[in-house]
Amino acid sequence: MKTKLFTLFFVFVAISILYSQENIIPIGKFRDYRDHTSFIEFTTNNRIVKWKSNRDGTHRRLSAISGEYVTTSADGITFLVILWENNRAREKYLLLTSLGGDGRKVFFLYNSNSEPYFIGYRQDDGYYYGDHGLDGDIGMGGINFSPDRINSSSFLVEDGIKYSPEKLGNRIGESWAYRFNGQNGHGILTLNYESLPPDIYMSSGFISYSNPSLYIKNARPKKISLSCGDRSKVIQLADTPHFQYIYVRDIFDFENLITMEILEVYPGTNYSDVCINSFYVMAWQ
Repeated sequence: MKTKLFTLFFVFVAISILYSQENIIPIGKFRDYRDHTSFIEFTTNNRIVKWKSNRDGTHRRLSAISGEYVTTSADGITFLVILWENNRAREKYLLLTSLGGDGRKVFFLYNSNSEPYFIGYRQDDGYYYGDHGLDGDIGMGGINFSPDRINSSSFLVEDGIKYSPEKLGNRIGESWAYRFNGQNGHGILTLNYESLPPDIYMSSGFISYSNPSLYIKNARPKKISLSCGDRSKVIQLADTPHFQYIYVRDIFDFENLITMEILEVYPGTNYSDVCINSFYVMAWQ
């Protein structure tokens, strides 16, 4: 009887792992936001295809290579490992994806140099993505990293390094950080998106390709307060490095900035610094 119970438990754990991986991997066809001619497609049988298309709007494939992929995890950070069939080359990327929202999927693959290798949006979403780049005017629409639109009440300075809102861009390996010790108040960020109601996505924690343990060693936001003018609400975040959707349309107005206050944290195993990796905004044209 004990053997049967152990076997059933093992099968349940295996199914759970497979289920979580399928939720992390964004199945479907994705186009790179930055050049619009690079594509990646994931299928449910762990196959991957990447190709370049022409620029005449027909999306005809000019070149394509196929391969297989697996995901691995280290200290809560997901990595995508790809084995390409043409040269059997093995590539490894840190993977972040979007969670929640209206279902429009975005994912990010990062190189070991902390720069994004691919920023993909689902090709069949019918969503407007501008050609102005990642840091353009959010009034133009699209995926935007705009750290210049974010201010904070304070930030950590350590060994001459400023962990300021300027670190909230599209790179990993750097973050906004605040020493959360219960005596110096709560970390407060002000988001300047008054020109239009944004869809905000936030990635928590310190995320590093070369040292993934920094994610669990540092604290992450758990409960936050959001306010805009005289409207406010409190939401609880999952303990994940992936980009979580933060719904603000129910409190947003065009006269005031959005203020985010960190009320509680998931404690780090080594440090009391609470870190936020990045924000991006999905803005409507």
